[in-house]
Amino acid sequence: MLKSTRFAQFKSCYPWPPEKPAVHPTDWSLDGGGKELVVDKIRSAKLECIVEIGVFFGGSVRKWIINTSGTVVIAVDPWVPSEWWSEYAIANGHEELAAQLRSADGPYETFLASTWEMRERVVPVKRSSPSVLYEIAEAGVVPDLFFFDSD
Repeated sequence: MLKSTRFAQFKSCYPWPPEKPAVHPTDWSLDGGGKELVVDKIRSAKLECIVEIGVFFGGSVRKWIINTSGTVVIAVDPWVPSEWWSEYAIANGHEELAAQLRSADGPYETFLASTWEMRERVVPVKRSSPSVLYEIAEAGVVPDLFFFDSD
């Protein structure tokens, strides 16, 4: 696992809550294809740090963590509260999630609950991607791989 002081300082800016959010986790993941290429890469290389932009509920994050022994993932998504989340869940057969996604931090809390067991290796960054990429660089954190899964 990445142990640098710079990474530790960056990670400290994005702490996990002290308790697991009281929402249901989900294994709902979007996959347009290609994630197997990333899995192959992380299995064949000694990656210390992956940055994923656009993490939704963490399906890819969980995949990266499961397939590595020490890689950390900086998970970037604004998780902006919006009616879109619950409407999208209903339209895709996930009615059980709709109510929790309507709450102010429902999408973010769903991500946290869904990746809770991996929190030592995941940095949840609730921000927009362009600005946070500059922040990662300014912090001196040098990721081994970027995975862009966003609009």
